[in-house]
Amino acid sequence: MGTTGLLTMGTGIGAAKPDTYPTVDDLGPFEDMTVDQMAAGAAKHPNQDRIAIVTAAFGDGIQLYIADGTRNLSDTPETVYQITQDAVAGVYEPEWKDGNRLEYVMDFTRYTRKITPSYVVLDHKTVTENVLDEEEGDD
Repeated sequence: MGTTGLLTMGTGIGAAKPDTYPTVDDLGPFEDMTVDQMAAGAAKHPNQDRIAIVTAAFGDGIQLYIADGTRNLSDTPETVYQITQDAVAGVYEPEWKDGNRLEYVMDFTRYTRKITPSYVVLDHKTVTENVLDEEEGDD
């Protein structure tokens, strides 16, 4: 096979579609409930219609989700995306940081993760290895 054959074979091969976070297709009894009714903890995005929530409502332990299409805790989400799925001790303290960065604690480790509105899966970064070692500030 000559060079022409190799060029022809390479044409049409595209990049793989990036992975996206899965949606929760079966919300069970929470189907028509508000974010406030399904969440154990929540953090509203400062300027997008989505709220980060932690809940055990969907049967996978306390995990991190995004309730999309919601501005207020009293809204019913259009779509719920599952962000974590392997937390053992749970996910807590979601907080939106700069832009699309979400900080949260999972299994006693503090992480930050960029979660864009396209919900493409991006790597997380460790902020604190063990949150039990963090010092509390004086209030």
